[in-house]
Amino acid sequence: MGIRVMLVDDHCLFREGTAQLLSAEPAMEVVGLADTAAQAMALFKEIHPDVMIVDINLPDQNGFYLVRELSTQTPVPKFLILSGYDDAKYVRTAFQIGASGFLCKTCSHQELVQAIVNVYAGQMVFSNHLLSGNNRTAFFSTPVQATKRELEVLALVSRGLSNKQIADHMYVSERTVHYHVGNILSKLDAGSRMEAVIKAKEAGWLSD
Repeated sequence: MGIRVMLVDDHCLFREGTAQLLSAEPAMEVVGLADTAAQAMALFKEIHPDVMIVDINLPDQNGFYLVRELSTQTPVPKFLILSGYDDAKYVRTAFQIGASGFLCKTCSHQELVQAIVNVYAGQMVFSNHLLSGNNRTAFFSTPVQATKRELEVLALVSRGLSNKQIADHMYVSERTVHYHVGNILSKLDAGSRMEAVIKAKEAGWLSD
């Protein structure tokens, strides 16, 4: 039995075409296909793949959210992000939340196969061009992380609650909420609460 691979991508032609190519590899077995995060989570519980290839853009939740959720499951699969995005900030987020690899969809068939083998073996892989020039500086800068409390505040901000409403909900002072909101805006480099929510969803900090 080869490396058991599951593909999560909402583009049917790409998903099925990639599955067909990987199925032809003697060392691999495609055991599942999903086009949404919800379908992927349900299928994961049935098949427990060795490697999950995940796109960032999915109809219900983004791929980062899916990786964060499944990283808490047992056994934990290896995650390989395969995306059309080529910005280093996405690469950094991917590794920060537990992915072992990040490839652009412009990669060759052989590059993808080798990446799956390497990720399964415990290595970290990425498209080399992603870490050139300014992207390299962005990737190797200190990863930004939110505290549990900040994530709680952020979730309430995303629901449109004011600082006072959040304070009442969490049984803390409005000043404390103001402090957490300020930290969130700073960490996400956001100029407004709305921008912070959007960036938080892109980073997988919040579900849609």
